[in-house]
Amino acid sequence: MTHDLSGTDDAELIDYHEVYETNKVMLSTELINSFSTGDVRKESDFIGPNRIPYKHVIPVNERNSVPDRNLHYKHFRLAEQYLIYAEAVLPSNAAESMRVLNILKAKRGAELLTAIPDKSEILKERRRELFAEGLRFYDLKRLSAELNIVVERKDGKVLTPNSPQYIWNVPKEETNSNPYIK
Repeated sequence: MTHDLSGTDDAELIDYHEVYETNKVMLSTELINSFSTGDVRKESDFIGPNRIPYKHVIPVNERNSVPDRNLHYKHFRLAEQYLIYAEAVLPSNAAESMRVLNILKAKRGAELLTAIPDKSEILKERRRELFAEGLRFYDLKRLSAELNIVVERKDGKVLTPNSPQYIWNVPKEETNSNPYIK
């Protein structure tokens, strides 16, 4: 992903930390409690004192004199690749899936798996590892029907499997300008 929109009108849409701060969005208690006791992802470098994610703050260092909150870097983290691989290999080699998940969990100080995981366990680990990175929507879109996941929000709205809210409509001007899109 490339998030170098700091000089555009779209910068605030991409700057997750600002979105969390501005809208006072907090991580759910359920997510916070899903981390193992020794899991480094639960420490203050990732989650602030009010449960605001600090994952995207670039601290002061020799190259910048103030904390930088814009996501101006390309990233595809190794952890994400481990999670993709674990999910892909699960149907044909569940032991390998568990081995790879345990590599990631060991690096984070989390409790290791002692039993073969299922797809829902991998999804839970993706949620813990990739929170505030903009991938949860796509995980739910991809797996909610298979795992029968129903998302209930605090405001009472419910997002059910195969909900039309998981669909990004193609803008009418795009379909009008391309004769190959029906």
